[in-house]
Amino acid sequence: MCASLDSGFPLPVVVEDVARGDVRFLTDRPLRFGTRLHLSMYIDLASGSIPQRGVVHWCRPSHHGWQIGVFLNGPIPDAIMSKSWWELCNSLRYESNWQAWIDLPNRSQRAQIQVLNYSQCGVRIQCAEGLNEGDTFRICNARAGDAAALVSGYVERVDAKQAEYGCFLKNHSGRFLPGMFGQSTALHVESSVVQGISHRDAILPEMILNLGADTFATAPQHEA
Repeated sequence: MCASLDSGFPLPVVVEDVARGDVRFLTDRPLRFGTRLHLSMYIDLASGSIPQRGVVHWCRPSHHGWQIGVFLNGPIPDAIMSKSWWELCNSLRYESNWQAWIDLPNRSQRAQIQVLNYSQCGVRIQCAEGLNEGDTFRICNARAGDAAALVSGYVERVDAKQAEYGCFLKNHSGRFLPGMFGQSTALHVESSVVQGISHRDAILPEMILNLGADTFATAPQHEA
């Protein structure tokens, strides 16, 4: 796979993992949350490449460079899937450490949660409130008021001992989670300094909300 910025500047990439709707790779620099990328995916050495576009939603330092998570504008074409990664999962999981609240039916107050990881169609949360399989909810980034609740789903798996819950998210709405928590410097970083990482100018671009989750509406669903 090859990658470049909108300006045409090429990026060195080493692919770590690929799913039908996103890709995670290593590169030599941090990328700003919301950065648009041009990607070229190669079937094999004898065939041509298939262009893709995506947007950066996750960035983490590692011992080997910077890990970058990219949501693709559309699913990887069958031409690649059939010849290469025929057992691709629908979406990748990304570590997070966000505080949020959920609206639950028949409860007057929102319950506080910790978002441990997320994907396009799933999320793992920790919640002191007791939840049950099948419980529906909406995730909000504010304790009360009219904060947007763009992400909704239901509980699929319960780990009562750890108070952790694996949840399915409807309509690939996990794509909206990074935008809701776009000021989280733990995930969206821009610059590094010697002997540490400096986080500056975190941004919350609207572009990540405009990718159109409906482009994945017909993709196979996947358990959280």
